[in-house]
Amino acid sequence: MKFAPLIDPAVRKPAPKPVRVDLRKVFAIGTGLWIVALIVVLILLAVGYSVMPLVIMCVAGVIIGLLLLGILRPLGLPPPRTVTQHKLPLMTGAVSVAD
Repeated sequence: MKFAPLIDPAVRKPAPKPVRVDLRKVFAIGTGLWIVALIVVLILLAVGYSVMPLVIMCVAGVIIGLLLLGILRPLGLPPPRTVTQHKLPLMTGAVSVAD
């Protein structure tokens, strides 16, 4: 463990740039996972297991996810820009291969 950043903050590495994330995808995937969990718990409930607190938790997860998706729509947040891949420049010099 290096103690230099603790002693001298100027030695610290710069913080990385934040990653742009599409929150619609994040909330949609999370809500979908809550729906899958709810289906599994409802099957367990139908079989006879006592899982009512889990049903309530999954329903709450689905409701919160749908509310968050509903909040994003009126805000009109644009999806993040797609990252364009830069092509490497082609080699301009002749390349010789020795046998």
